[in-house]
Order: sequence, then structure tokens, then C-alpha cells
Amino acid sequence: MTGLPSLKALRTFDAVARFESVAEAASELSVTSSAVSHQIGNLEDHVGVALLKRNGGGCSLTEDGRRLAHGLDGAFAAIAEAVGNLRQSARGNTLRVRVDLMLAHTWLISRLERFRRLVPDIEIVVIGQNGRIDRLGDGELAIGWGRFQDDERRVVDRLSPSEEIFPVCRPGACRDGSLAGSTLLGLESVGSAWDWPDWPCFLEAVGLDDCCPGALGPRLTGGLLMNAAREGSGVALACTSIAHDDIATGRLERPIVEGMATGNGYWLLTCRSLH
Repeated sequence: MTGLPSLKALRTFDAVARFESVAEAASELSVTSSAVSHQIGNLEDHVGVALLKRNGGGCSLTEDGRRLAHGLDGAFAAIAEAVGNLRQSARGNTLRVRVDLMLAHTWLISRLERFRRLVPDIEIVVIGQNGRIDRLGDGELAIGWGRFQDDERRVVDRLSPSEEIFPVCRPGACRDGSLAGSTLLGLESVGSAWDWPDWPCFLEAVGLDDCCPGALGPRLTGGLLMNAAREGSGVALACTSIAHDDIATGRLERPIVEGMATGNGYWLLTCRSLH
């Protein structure tokens, strides 16, 4: 170990080898070009061979430099893996859950305390977001809406059957089994592609587009949308999982019998590294 060059010099050489540029390596390392050249010079003195060929404003690797760069690839990968494992161990049993905001407000949050009692040693971090969830970081799982398939990075499991989408409102807010005169609240997914119908699409799908059901009202993000419906501000479109608790407790009701069948549902997405 005492015969090894400094890690700083090796890291500097690794950056130069990847870019084949002292200036770009200096930019990545947030140091000056002269500092990079100094570290490379120290490394060459230590190993006793030339590692770089200077070509005017640029540089290229010598054959010895290429051999060293190839060896460092595996070494730095091993270091990164070891540090990552230490960080994961230091975090303990932390479960990061990414979930769309509407399901978080209407279903997940009310069930967290029960989960905590069942599994007290696991800390949960809930990350709410709008829109479709496709990518997962290491150590994360997600609950996503739509249709998903396994791929090389993740495993998916269905949490709910294909969902029905239907209107909900505060009890008594709509009369005579009709949406006439109601304010139709829309879902705003903040620009994200989310496979959820707007009111014209829903009304056409259930055959009510010619019935003058009501006026289009404001668009709100998930949690705000359901709160507005509970407060009597209008009628919202919900699905079976989202509306279940509110309907069961009487906070919301279905003002009409019509519903729109979908092929979508809620899915649990997990990284393959968690399996």
C-alpha cells in the first residue's frame, strides 16, 4: 500500500484519460489546468513511464497510459460500489416510495400508521409527484397508474384490477341523478402525460355528451381536486381505488350510475436490485 501513488493523482489521471483533455478534466475536477498537469507529472514520476502524449492544446494516452486507464476503470467501479454499500448500510432500513399525489392523499397516507405498527423497523419516505412514474432510483419503489411491463431495470406487480372512472361529489351536491348545473372539476397533472380522461372525453364515453351536464370548472392537482369535491365545490372524476375510502365513510357519493371502464390500474414498481 505504501508504494501506491496518491488517490488524487489517480483520480486526476482517470479524468484526463476519459476526456483526453487536460482542460476538460480540470473543469470536471474544479481545479486549474496547471494543477491537473502537476498531478499527472507526479504520477508519471511515481510510475516511471510517460502516460500522456501532448498534442498542442490536447493530449492522448500512451500505450502505458491506456493500460493504467483500463485498470483504473475496474478499481474505481469497485470503490464506488463499496462506498455505495456503506451509504446504504448507514441509511438503515429506509423505504422510499414514489406515488402520484391523488393516490397519496386519498389512500396511502391513511394506511402508513398501520404499516408502521406492522413493520416498526422500516422508515418510510413518501415522495409525491404528478404524472406517470417510469424511472426509479436505487432503493426506491413506486406506485404508478396506467399499464406497465417488466423490463431490465424494474419489476411490476398489479395492485388493483382495471379501474372504473366515475364522477364523485359531496352527498346531496347533485340532484335527481344528474350532473345538470354542476361545476365539473378537472384534474391538472402539471404537464405530465397521465392517462386520465378529461370531462368531454368521459361524457362522450358514457353517452352523456348531449345532456348539458354542467359547466367546466377549475383544474386542480390530485389532492386539491378531491378536497374540492369533499367541500362541495364541484364534481370530480375519480377511480375505484381513489374514491373507495371517501365513499365508504360517506364523505363522497356517486351522483350518477355511469362509469367509464379503463384498462388502467395501480401497479407496484420495484427496482430489480431490490429483488
